[in-house]
Amino acid sequence: MSRLEEERLLKKRLLLARSALYRLKLRHEAGQLRASLSWRQAAMTVAKSSTAQTAGFDLALEALGPGRMARWLAFASRALMVARIAGIVLSALRSRRAGSSET
Repeated sequence: MSRLEEERLLKKRLLLARSALYRLKLRHEAGQLRASLSWRQAAMTVAKSSTAQTAGFDLALEALGPGRMARWLAFASRALMVARIAGIVLSALRSRRAGSSET
């Protein structure tokens, strides 16, 4: 066997060994990633994404129908308005109490 053939054979073995090493590293890292993830974390991440929220809203609209959804949204907007007004009133009362106790 000539020297050139020996070098090629050594390079081929080196490349095969390196390839096997990288495959083992990838398998190990994939196992670590799989162990670190849970279905609950994945579900929470998906639920927090704006795309999933939009899709959920679209599904709810489709399931409830436009009339029911309109009534539900009207109720939700009124409840939000009442909550905001209550927050403003409570903050005004707190600031009034804080001002009167300082004097």
